[in-house]
Amino acid sequence: MGIPLVAHESDTVPGLSNRILLRFVRKLSLGFPLNNYPLSIQKKSEYTGNPINPCVLEISKKSKDDAVRHFGFNLKEPVLLVTGGSQGARAINDAIWAIKDKLLETLQIIHICGNLDYEKLNNSLSDISSPLKNRYKLFAFLSDDMPQALLASDLVITRAGANTLSELIILKKPSIIIPLPKAANDHQRKNGRVLSDCGAALFIDQSQLTPELLMNNILRLFSDSHLLQDMSEKTALMAKPDSAELIAKTILDVAGVGEVKNEK
Repeated sequence: MGIPLVAHESDTVPGLSNRILLRFVRKLSLGFPLNNYPLSIQKKSEYTGNPINPCVLEISKKSKDDAVRHFGFNLKEPVLLVTGGSQGARAINDAIWAIKDKLLETLQIIHICGNLDYEKLNNSLSDISSPLKNRYKLFAFLSDDMPQALLASDLVITRAGANTLSELIILKKPSIIIPLPKAANDHQRKNGRVLSDCGAALFIDQSQLTPELLMNNILRLFSDSHLLQDMSEKTALMAKPDSAELIAKTILDVAGVGEVKNEK
């Protein structure tokens, strides 16, 4: 029909639809820098980043202190955010729960554990000694408050979904990435390597995850503020806060239409 086609790929590994469409697309916008894709893809692609939730973009302009206060935490002590994605991550939950008492001696923790583990962990909160309970906030899931949790954090332990990593990049957050082992085409492992290979994150394969390994890495990062700052700066280098506008411009360019008008 001669209609020009533009597609977007959020992950480092193209999904089935985009693999089928690749031979037909005029332009492919990519969620990660071009060098993370095969040359056959790079030739017709542009690095736009992934479109970001407007709430995350908005909160990136806000004060971290306000986000820390939102969770009732002390402004003078660091915050660790642990999240396993929308379904939670039992391997991460189990490792964090095993080392929580040691971590809570020096850290404040926001733990988003997912619905499957929430009841079990919530019923075990009495295991945490009274002086430390206010330093640990457990949630099954966060929706409206997720941007606040990201902003409040000094380090994030996470899976490697494209949207999550893109939000970390926008907010310049250092991370420890533990990819989902059975993600389609192993895309989470490859997504995570984008950040770890440039020094923006630490990478732990779930098959090697132990409570001791995780604790040692967490405490090592929090003991070295220069390293955390360096990771933050390297994360920020990949930021594309105007991703949606870049994708729209790509579409209009291919369609032969004029410039995008940004109505803010």
